[in-house]
Amino acid sequence: MPFQWLGLDLCFMLAFCQAHSSQLRPCTNQIRENCSEGRFVPCGSTKNRHHDFSMLHARDATKCHAPAGRVQPGQMILVEFFSGPPDVQNGKCMEILLVVGECWGLDSDGDSYDCLGLCGVGCQESDVCSNWSRNCLKHDVCSYYYNSRGGAADPHCGWAFNIAASDFLQPCAVDSACTLPNFNRKAEVCTKAAGSGERVV
Repeated sequence: MPFQWLGLDLCFMLAFCQAHSSQLRPCTNQIRENCSEGRFVPCGSTKNRHHDFSMLHARDATKCHAPAGRVQPGQMILVEFFSGPPDVQNGKCMEILLVVGECWGLDSDGDSYDCLGLCGVGCQESDVCSNWSRNCLKHDVCSYYYNSRGGAADPHCGWAFNIAASDFLQPCAVDSACTLPNFNRKAEVCTKAAGSGERVV
């Protein structure tokens, strides 16, 4: 049955699962070790049987300057994404239920997928501000699933890269609309929150 881990009452919401976070990043065709099977499923497979969650539809490109394009720490979102632009017919649509800020570590190429939803690669490494958005979250998920390369030129996730770019370029130093204060560095997102039960990895 698809998405069987939902039948475990979303165990990744519990402190036990947070303590074993390396087992919870999703498996893909390239990532086969220290991962959880069945998190990525075809669109429409996930049923809201246990918890409320927000939907991020594959065609949604709302920028983070609008409230509808923003995310919050610990927010549960069902992310849909296509292979290729959403307007291309017969594009494969997949989805995954996750929590904003999940930390999936390194992919098969050594790229960081920590702090999912933060615009840019991985978590922030300095005190410079960062933006968070639903567009950046969608690109993170698509890029991880397809092991994307080349940014806008990638055939699977180039479209997601393009819609996330405007959120990444939003000048957070003068406009904090897309920022999440004290939720940017790995210690803040992947470690501290895991101990508080605020989010999962």
